Amino acid sequence: MAGIYVDADPDFAFELLRRARLDSEENLIAALQLAWRANSDASKLWSLIPPTPVGWRILGDFASLHGLAPLAVEAYSRLNGSLSVWQLAELYLRAGRPDIAVSTIGKKPGHPQESLVLCRAYQALGDWPSAIGAAEVIWRSSQSIDFLKSRQVADLNLSRAQLYSADPRDLTEAEKLGETMRLEADSLEKEEALRRLHNRFPESMRLKYLTFESAFRSRQFKPAAELAEQLAQWVVTRDGSAGSVLVYP
Repeated sequence: MAGIYVDADPDFAFELLRRARLDSEENLIAALQLAWRANSDASKLWSLIPPTPVGWRILGDFASLHGLAPLAVEAYSRLNGSLSVWQLAELYLRAGRPDIAVSTIGKKPGHPQESLVLCRAYQALGDWPSAIGAAEVIWRSSQSIDFLKSRQVADLNLSRAQLYSADPRDLTEAEKLGETMRLEADSLEKEEALRRLHNRFPESMRLKYLTFESAFRSRQFKPAAELAEQLAQWVVTRDGSAGSVLVYP
């Protein structure tokens, strides 16, 4: 019924919503949407939700979606103790506050997922070296990265021009080209050639690592950080330490 009055009499519509029995997540979300149409005073939204983890989470998600970072942070902060550290930090990151995500996790992540969220938060802050460092914390604690770092045999005898312009027929040939490029001196040309291979065969973790390595050595820290996060996610998934799916507590 509140929807009928939301435009003609927004105050009355809001009062109807405040008195309504909002006994499901769907009803809470719908009520917040109508209330925001009726009155754009974010502080009044608190009166519509139950003082429970579900209510705080729904309000925080609504605030994040509408760019209301202060409200989102306040709502999510009340979930402290109801969620794991990495889940709470992920919510702060979603709310557009990567700085709070970083402070929530701290300097010594205790779980691979914490390091992964920390990597994303540092990227949002534009701190690419710290993002790479957070990803490397995951690598150092896993044997999966040994496969990526191990040198593979490269038996292609190509000139530099041929190497960087080669068009591989399949993944095997692409990885051989990547291994041969690895032996070349670091340069932007080398990084761009490796990135083309990686973009064509994104399923190859070896090519992803070679591209990361080249970007890092060429001091292209932003693309290196993005690749580092992808590699860290692969390691976490491969090692079975991805953690639980983020759900309402």
